[in-house]
Amino acid sequence: MTPEIKKGTNLRADAYLTVRELDSQSEDFDHRDCSPEVDLADVAVVAEFKKHVKDNVRNRFHLITDTSQILNNDPRRTWMYGFTIENTMMSIWYFSRSHTVVSTPFDFTKDIKSFIHVFLSLLYATREEIGYDPTIHRVLHDDETQYVYEVASEGETRYFRTIKSLFTSQTLRITGRKTRVWKAVEVEGYDGNKHRKEKEGGREVALKDCWLDEGSRTEKGNLDAIFERLEVVKEKVKDDPKILDWADPSGNRQLFEELLDTGNYKGYFMEIECDMKLGITKSQLQSSEPVPEFLVPSEREETSSESEGSQSTQTTQLLLEIAHQRRNAVRDRLGSSAPCEYRAKQRYRLIYKEVGQPLYAATSLKSSFQGLADTLIALTLLYLAGYVHRDVSIGNIFLVKSPDGIAGKLSDLEYAKVFQATELSPDPKTGTPFFMAYEIHAGMVLYNPPQVVDLNSNSPTGHPVSPATSTRSLRPKFRPKRRPKFRFTHDLESLLWVTLYILAKYLPQDEWSRQFLDQLYVPASNPSWERGELIKMEQQDLQQYLEEHLHSKIACFAVYLALYKSVLGWSYMDKFSVEHMLDYASYAFVYEVVHQAFSGIKTAFDSGNVPDFEFTHNAGAQEQNSSPLNPRKRKQTQDDGGDGTTTGREGRPTRQLRKRKKIGKYDTELYGKSTGGEHRLTDLRQVIADEMVDEILECSLEDFLAHYAPWEVPAPTVESVYDLYVADNERQPPLVKKMEQDHEDTAPSGLVFADFEIEPTKCTSSEPSVFKDLKDIVDSLCEQKVESQLREIHRTPALCYKDCPYDAMSSEIKGTNIRVDACLTERPEGRLEHGDYRDPNPDGVDLADVAVAAEFKKHYKDRIQNRHQLVADASQILNNDPRRTWMYGFTIENTMMSIWYFSRSHTVVSTPFDFTKDIKSFIHVFLSLLYATREEIGYDPTVHRVLHKDKIQYVYEVVSEGETRYFRTKKTLFTSRVLSITGRKTRVWKAVEVEGYENEQYRKEKVRGRGQRRTIYLRSSKGLRR
Repeated sequence: MTPEIKKGTNLRADAYLTVRELDSQSEDFDHRDCSPEVDLADVAVVAEFKKHVKDNVRNRFHLITDTSQILNNDPRRTWMYGFTIENTMMSIWYFSRSHTVVSTPFDFTKDIKSFIHVFLSLLYATREEIGYDPTIHRVLHDDETQYVYEVASEGETRYFRTIKSLFTSQTLRITGRKTRVWKAVEVEGYDGNKHRKEKEGGREVALKDCWLDEGSRTEKGNLDAIFERLEVVKEKVKDDPKILDWADPSGNRQLFEELLDTGNYKGYFMEIECDMKLGITKSQLQSSEPVPEFLVPSEREETSSESEGSQSTQTTQLLLEIAHQRRNAVRDRLGSSAPCEYRAKQRYRLIYKEVGQPLYAATSLKSSFQGLADTLIALTLLYLAGYVHRDVSIGNIFLVKSPDGIAGKLSDLEYAKVFQATELSPDPKTGTPFFMAYEIHAGMVLYNPPQVVDLNSNSPTGHPVSPATSTRSLRPKFRPKRRPKFRFTHDLESLLWVTLYILAKYLPQDEWSRQFLDQLYVPASNPSWERGELIKMEQQDLQQYLEEHLHSKIACFAVYLALYKSVLGWSYMDKFSVEHMLDYASYAFVYEVVHQAFSGIKTAFDSGNVPDFEFTHNAGAQEQNSSPLNPRKRKQTQDDGGDGTTTGREGRPTRQLRKRKKIGKYDTELYGKSTGGEHRLTDLRQVIADEMVDEILECSLEDFLAHYAPWEVPAPTVESVYDLYVADNERQPPLVKKMEQDHEDTAPSGLVFADFEIEPTKCTSSEPSVFKDLKDIVDSLCEQKVESQLREIHRTPALCYKDCPYDAMSSEIKGTNIRVDACLTERPEGRLEHGDYRDPNPDGVDLADVAVAAEFKKHYKDRIQNRHQLVADASQILNNDPRRTWMYGFTIENTMMSIWYFSRSHTVVSTPFDFTKDIKSFIHVFLSLLYATREEIGYDPTVHRVLHKDKIQYVYEVVSEGETRYFRTKKTLFTSRVLSITGRKTRVWKAVEVEGYENEQYRKEKVRGRGQRRTIYLRSSKGLRR
């Protein structure tokens, strides 16, 4: 395949439908490559094949990769079709900028009518129906492929031929805006040689092509409305000059008064000559449903029946990145109950009168800083007009040549909206992830301990500040149970992230500036943990951090950048500021300080102490720089104690972001509190699964029962209990029954559990109703006649079955909101044997009592979600209860059951078996669980749970010099905060020695030495206690 992007693209498709050669030139006049290679521009419908149905997910990935490349490479496409075949099962696909739809598969070798219907609709479709935009034409100009766009303006059709790309959104996704900006020139047409005949003397313009939600406002419509609002502001300022009291009288105030008076404020935005709305994608079919598991492999191993040698490295990387984006999307859906809205997209294009270059193509520090300063003025004008931009990024700021030099202009106002003080509803996540405000990106309101913004009269900006506002205390504000509303400060924060990106990436780099970029600019659907730390950092700490991570020649900028960030932090975390966030006037102070910060940077730059770096961002800035301009070398000292500091230049300690464990590919705060202070473990199931992907083993059920079961149940015992089931004619209704002879899948024994004669997937009832009968089956294994069989081998039932799909879980960590569908818990009489405290009136189910967790799904296709839920349950229980050494669980999807063993070294799951028909295996499994001792089921017999002064504490036994000593915990000093089950799981307690754990012994503190009670520190980790 040969696309416009010649280098590095090595995509291959198994087959495709293309435009017929004889008629194509006369009908559409588009240029077609005459080379024998396949041109992506000619691939109208793409196809991917696999011999085996088990490779269906891989086949889907291939088709999505093909389509992503074609749609994002060819600007003529509005939508696209494709089809996949696995064995004889065919599915038809529709891809658009709003959503993707796939049909349920059909057997194309037998359902011949459907096959004919599908291919007649494809083969006989017009170019427009198959997905080509009739208003964009592909031409060959000066031996290069260019495009001629049609734009209808004032009753006539104008034609613009592209010259070169100024900006294209770098995305692997198919849905979205897919913005392209071209340098273009107006021509006479597209057919014949008209595309070579330039109009207006070859005046160059900028052409923007993008997709908007159907019915949304256009950039031109928003810009015209903003200008109308600014005219109103102009009159208001004349009547009430106090509106601009926040501005510096010697500079900004005079500037804004002049801009409003003359109308020159229009010069800070890209001027639009004309625009046009075009075709709309198909709307979502009401009968279609989201299928988040559609791209989840059926097995963890990504094996294929084919050789991997034919798969290109680049395509494989595309598959991995698409899969990673999908996982992020799934994680976002888990964190929000709001359903995804698949709004139809409408194509939109406009012509800018001026041609500039985006900020990311700036060639010097001076030009980029000028663009940033002008953008701040544009954002302030939006604030005066009462608008928020909502997508400030490095691609939306353009540098345009003017008589006075370089001017920065703000564009991309499609997302701009009026800031309505009466509107409390949250805003969707809009913007570019690299530069999105933290609150919007994270989807939560910030809260933090108090900070102080230092605005004393000795500020390097030189601007006097009132003593009343010289310091601002930042008090914590608990985040509300909703997503944040987009505010003016969020636009200013985006501008700060753009500024830091320019300073860190485009100046000569070293390892620290590269680390700065890697930690703070992460292409993910949620911000990195490090970015959250920076936005909450104290002003002085941030100043030092920036001094050490940015180029030494611009270290003087750090004080102003820290001031900039700190006033944003104040607006996010100060109680008064947050409570008055809907008050338009409350933001004046923020704009005042941000303008002061930029004024300070300009003063430092104009002083001559900062060189005007020439940017080499296409090559040099990404290479390690050894220039004497940047002499910083930092090495971690030998005695670094992990306190957040290392040694920087001249031996000074440098400020570092606190280290934390990374979870797979995601940066999620471990066990972090979500809205309302709850520990949303359920929101992190995919994250836990990703972290544990290499720690889960699978073995046969036979091997599992022989090696991992709590105890080895003798085969004769299993047989005798099975015989009781078969011979029990007195029970009504019976537990088991003979299957019908004509049943499709008859069990080897011919028996089936009566309550599950009808498979769950065929039941219309909810999952709790379907699986509630499992309790009676499990309880039957503890009845007297079964128990008598087990007493012969000195076993008594220790656990009982509890059905709890709607019960909340209570734990030591308040706010835990996980739920299990069912569990095995300790029998009431078990407490008398071990003496551990149990909550007599738990609020729901006490996690401390869940010995074995269970999760159920009616459909086998939901097995991935079910596994995630069980792993999350086990993670919470094992990491919450210090008495646990290991744990068991089981999952059921339809009638297929798997048994799990979780430990600090690894996790094992058995191959699934049909529990409704393999009755002997069912009996074997549950006898091993129900009749296990506490120690066998996973409770440490040397750690005891007690109630002391109305608080749960633990008594640890420690064997020392031949005697057993007992230590009661008082409070936690440290616990390793991990989501993974495997690992050391270190806990450190403040503790006191007591006489024992039974009765009241744990209350009696022992006296050693000089007659004083000693407080000691007890450390517990895997296999070691000291």
